Amino acid sequence: KLVDEISARLVEEPDSIFAYTSIVHGLAMQGRLDEAFEYVNELERAGVPANVVTYTALVSAYIHVGEVAKAWFLFRGMRRVNLDPDSGTFTVMISGLARRGDARSVDAAKGLYDEMRTLGLEMPEETYNSMMDGYVRIGDMEGAERIFRELEGSTTPTVVSFTTLLHGYGRAKDMVAAKSIFRQMRVRGIKPDRVALNTFLSACIRCGDMTLAYRVFEEMQRTGGSVAPNVVTYGALILGQATDNNPEEAWKLFEDMKEAGIAPSKLLLSRLFTACIRGLLPIETGIEIIRDMVSIGCTKEEVEKRKRELRPLLAVASEVWKEVDGIRVQQTASEQIFEKHGWNKMDSGFRAI
Repeated sequence: KLVDEISARLVEEPDSIFAYTSIVHGLAMQGRLDEAFEYVNELERAGVPANVVTYTALVSAYIHVGEVAKAWFLFRGMRRVNLDPDSGTFTVMISGLARRGDARSVDAAKGLYDEMRTLGLEMPEETYNSMMDGYVRIGDMEGAERIFRELEGSTTPTVVSFTTLLHGYGRAKDMVAAKSIFRQMRVRGIKPDRVALNTFLSACIRCGDMTLAYRVFEEMQRTGGSVAPNVVTYGALILGQATDNNPEEAWKLFEDMKEAGIAPSKLLLSRLFTACIRGLLPIETGIEIIRDMVSIGCTKEEVEKRKRELRPLLAVASEVWKEVDGIRVQQTASEQIFEKHGWNKMDSGFRAI
């Protein structure tokens, strides 16, 4: 009935094709790809053929659920139904291939990029950025810079393009190049947003320049608003200090973050727990991390998994124990450590969990 109703509307109101495409896209992005295709097939049988926008939505959905090979097959099959991919379809496919992060996929993305240029299709900044991101993922900064120069020859790069290069040079631990890109942004009057500042701060940490990282952090604090430090900012500094063998400063930052009203993310807690297990933070901090997992809504299974990982390490760490909810928690040594560093004292082990 719904198909009949929409088919009739498409005959009477051609503009309602957008509603049709939105339904296809909505089903597909929910992972209901079989339903999306069946919907398309039913409409085609009703005399309403799919168009380029419909195919682009389906290609995008396949990429969204990680089915890049199927997206490629669909993309290349468009011409068999007399449809030519447009700029949007090419860009979606390039992005999907580039994000796979292997040389073969990036080469395939570059082939599509070159095909777009040959066909004279519009090249939006997103196309260039996706291609740059692919080169960054495989560590080819020469390739990324080449695409950036082609972008400059076409339009004015935005903060997104500069941030992609910052990320790449941070991964490559090339602080000289990262600083150069950051200066270029400011010279050109491009105001770095929070993502750009976080990316530059992370590059500083990767390259071992904690002093500059803190300068960026303090600037973000002073400026506030849309560039105020967030969980990503704090997380980079916390893990940087832990890796740099400064557990006291790492934990202080973690407490400062929570006092500022910024809740830890699952990702940050997972990385902190790993740092704890690896000995970069005192083992006892694992208890506080597990409490925070509960407070942000981690599942019971996730919490129990971390308890199981922590239990044997706590069992080795001290001689005096007390039983709390089935887990032996260090009684004297941990309290001495927390008191020495002025950290939050444990009240009753896992009572809150």
